[in-house]
Amino acid sequence: MLGFKSIPGFNSGQLIGFSEFTLSIDPEAATRSSSETSFLQDTLDRPNLLVHQRSLAKSLVFNNTTTATSVLLDTFGKTYSLSARREVILAAGVFRTPQLLLASGIGSAATLEKLGVPLRTDLPGVGQNLHDQPFFSVSYRVNVTTNSELTTNQSAAAKAANDYLTRQSGRLSSGWEKLPESYRVNFTKSARTELAQFPSHWPEIEVVPSAAITIPVTDQAQYASIQVAISSTTSVGTVTINTTDLSKNPIKDPKWLSTETDQQVAVQTLKRAREIGQATGVVMGDEYAPGPAVKTDADILAYIKKTMTTFHHAVGTCKMGKAEDSSAVVNTKGLVKGVEKLRIVDASIFPFLPPGHTQGVGVLKIMVDALAEKLAVEILKSKVSAESI
Repeated sequence: MLGFKSIPGFNSGQLIGFSEFTLSIDPEAATRSSSETSFLQDTLDRPNLLVHQRSLAKSLVFNNTTTATSVLLDTFGKTYSLSARREVILAAGVFRTPQLLLASGIGSAATLEKLGVPLRTDLPGVGQNLHDQPFFSVSYRVNVTTNSELTTNQSAAAKAANDYLTRQSGRLSSGWEKLPESYRVNFTKSARTELAQFPSHWPEIEVVPSAAITIPVTDQAQYASIQVAISSTTSVGTVTINTTDLSKNPIKDPKWLSTETDQQVAVQTLKRAREIGQATGVVMGDEYAPGPAVKTDADILAYIKKTMTTFHHAVGTCKMGKAEDSSAVVNTKGLVKGVEKLRIVDASIFPFLPPGHTQGVGVLKIMVDALAEKLAVEILKSKVSAESI
């Protein structure tokens, strides 16, 4: 009725359609299974691995203008350095990686000059090209039992927690599409042209039905939400710093919905969420949020801007690119341009944001793992090469 087609899982190479998620959950313990639990925990007893816990990287250290030799760390107020025999490998994430580079003199010359940071290499792409997926929802009172009880009913919450902790079961244990033509007709010509630049098999939105409400409520009613995200975005954000103190957070500006195209997609996406919510057959009364009074495109956009949040899929702040690309920070091996012996191996080097999830399900999870495997091979190759000299 709604036009979603069943597909054989989101790890099949196809996203447009609906299927059950593949979640990174240990099926026996019902706890999160991550790269840390899957790889790090299995290697902690190796004699050549030492993990410094509760330690903050303060800066990258170079023995001359271009060669990285060590990292300055702080552990419980004690400052010391860790030296690298072959290369420094950085995986601080999409926000902290550009922060550390900038604080170490790698980035836009203009930015570093304002901060009084000595320039090591002028890479204007550091902290640029931030891509993420804005996330918002519509909510309803419904006539079925949902997870709303877990926030409004203490006994229900206690039972759910006990079920999870003792039996790994109970209530604590989606689909993608291009917007249908009935919604696309509302796009401007320029928006249609911009959206046509994405691959034909890339969805524009993700729909995630949720047996809960996404805003605070105090009554005992049952709620459900149709959560939606813009998967193929045209807005590009930034990460920068106003201090070289790495204990302070970097300055992040995701610039969600900063383009006319993304704004148009967001408005039509919420309208699509409303259609899906009404089609569930469990809605009681009027829409709870944003509510029937929110009708015009301007009102819908204002509601989205007020309530949207992140889907935690940020990438791209140290993008990979060719040597002639002035906005690229690393090459295809993750090596930072303009310096020696420094490699980045996290999602900050994605040149663009694919329309999946970075952790837990679908294309992006596979891509992050594949990127890690690819760069691990490159690191091993460089080790062999260094030892053969």
